[in-house]
Amino acid sequence: MTNADLKIRRLLISDASSLRDVSIFTGSILQIENQIRELILDSSKLAYIILEGTDIVCLATMIPTSVNPKNVRLNIVFADSLSDSVDKKTIIDMLLHKGFFDKHLHKISLVIRCDDYAFAEDAIACGMIQEAVLHDE
Repeated sequence: MTNADLKIRRLLISDASSLRDVSIFTGSILQIENQIRELILDSSKLAYIILEGTDIVCLATMIPTSVNPKNVRLNIVFADSLSDSVDKKTIIDMLLHKGFFDKHLHKISLVIRCDDYAFAEDAIACGMIQEAVLHDE
């Protein structure tokens, strides 16, 4: 897969049904549309979907973490039916480019589950720095 195979675009209310179909959101279409409205009507929040062709690969949100709106937490929710051919490094790179170069953000934090070693390695390969690892005891 190349960068040309993946496309990034802003989240739309009309994506509600497709997002439910790939299990990124659950609930009624009206509930999902309302959740999307909350994301896209707040100008401090950014929400994107990544597509491979016409198939939704993931939903990504960038939400401010502090009083500085240029510091955001990136959350990526992948579709249940994610193909093994999808390169998560390419997705991270696309989102970092969008945040730093298009939106002029200063800091992007990505929280990754402790047991998702492969995704953590992908993030590090894209230049992200591991700050801490929390383990349940």
